[in-house]
Amino acid sequence: MTIPQTIRPPQQAAQAILVRTFVSLALLALSALVFRFTLVPVPEGAASQGHGMMQQEAVAGATRADIRLSGGWADLNLGSAAQPGWALSGQLRLPSVALVQREATRQQDVLRASYQLRGGSGLLPLRLQLGVGGLNIGRGEDRLGVWTLRVGQQLPTALRLSTTSGDQHLHLEGARLGDLNTSSTSGEISAVLPSAFTGGARFSTSSGDLTVSTEGDPTGATGQTFTAQSTYGEQTLKLEASAFRSVQARSTFGDLSVRLPARPGLSAVLTTDTGEQRVTVPSGLNSGTLNIDSRTGDVTLLVPAGAALRVLASTRMGDIETPPDYIRQGDTYSSPAASRTLSALKIAVSTFSGNLTIREVAR
Repeated sequence: MTIPQTIRPPQQAAQAILVRTFVSLALLALSALVFRFTLVPVPEGAASQGHGMMQQEAVAGATRADIRLSGGWADLNLGSAAQPGWALSGQLRLPSVALVQREATRQQDVLRASYQLRGGSGLLPLRLQLGVGGLNIGRGEDRLGVWTLRVGQQLPTALRLSTTSGDQHLHLEGARLGDLNTSSTSGEISAVLPSAFTGGARFSTSSGDLTVSTEGDPTGATGQTFTAQSTYGEQTLKLEASAFRSVQARSTFGDLSVRLPARPGLSAVLTTDTGEQRVTVPSGLNSGTLNIDSRTGDVTLLVPAGAALRVLASTRMGDIETPPDYIRQGDTYSSPAASRTLSALKIAVSTFSGNLTIREVAR
């Protein structure tokens, strides 16, 4: 239950109130002209009745799109669709007394659109009302909003997504993604990305599970880097159909499950402080480096049968289990195929308190 709080300044003359009101409105109008933004209000009481506002951003000659969505205290459902003429479309359902700050510009054939929640519900929602007693400030009591949007499939699009409290469900397998940057303070993130990714993907969540997968044909893809970081929550990363050349994932309190892409020369760094790791090495990945670090938690490494790899293993308070035909030299464990090639995959595993298990699986 939220207890409204009101701040009431001393009573002032009507003339002083009118002057301050005029100055505030003038500053707001000037800001809108300078920064080209629009404040879109929700009608009184409409949000609690499921009211939604339709929003669209036209392509209008743009060749690329850069879209920023800051949902604040809202669930974000984002998909892609073949919608000629539109770079973004969908519906925003907001808590009452919430506003959306919208900015839209075109710079050198690039459409830049930004939607940012102002007010609404959450940790710091403010209810502002100007009365004869001054400015009354109270807390909102409304439920989370819901943003249901689609990006067009015709334009290469960079996305920056953030929510404070709410889940993110991203179905972007049909989008022409450039860069993707998404973050959440409290809430789950689930994302399906196109395998033909042409940029970098970055995920960050403070409290909530993270699930990412890729779909489609990665042939010709030029994916760059994939980065995921979570504080509290599990990570499940199914990247075997992607073309990322670099994968970095870190979980502070939570398990980490990763299926790596079969990208020659792959560089991967996987870290957990408290949690188990389960890492799957795909067939065809015979060059590159993989670094796995686990402070407290077991590590299970699934490798293709007959793959050429060398594992440098270090554990202070744990056991190491490998297939029986692996050859040990000091802290290095090599598969039989590694002795017949110079392009073996190099894997370094370090644990403080946890077991390392290497298992072969059918190709």
